[in-house]
Amino acid sequence: AGESGSVIDFIRRAQAVQTFADDPDVESLIAANKRAANLLELANLEEMGEIDESSLEIDAEKRLFDEVRRTESALVEQIEQQDYPAALSLLAALRPAVDQFFNDVMVMVDDPDLRGNRLALLARLRKLFLRVADVAKLGRA
Repeated sequence: AGESGSVIDFIRRAQAVQTFADDPDVESLIAANKRAANLLELANLEEMGEIDESSLEIDAEKRLFDEVRRTESALVEQIEQQDYPAALSLLAALRPAVDQFFNDVMVMVDDPDLRGNRLALLARLRKLFLRVADVAKLGRA
């Protein structure tokens, strides 16, 4: 395996990202990632707090939290092995939980603690994407 940051590593990432972008099944995941990025930008928080698991109220946000947590550890291993197709497949597997979250959960609620917790969850989701590539820039213009 080449060193992370090398030209070969960059090419591997680019090829995996291109394959990921060409897969029609990930269109909704790319859109959801953009939506998360937009909500985080809109919130314009200087400091994103930690997720308070006890404040997760709706099944869809509990499910997304569990899926993000599960994916984080698996993703680290795939990236260390420079297996970017496998890493992106892990992200693609988040699609049902992400779709359900955006269907069932209102992020920008009046309650600042609840809103902050949901934004923290989206920020953690975004970090998963950014580990491999900024998927928000992959969508069709």
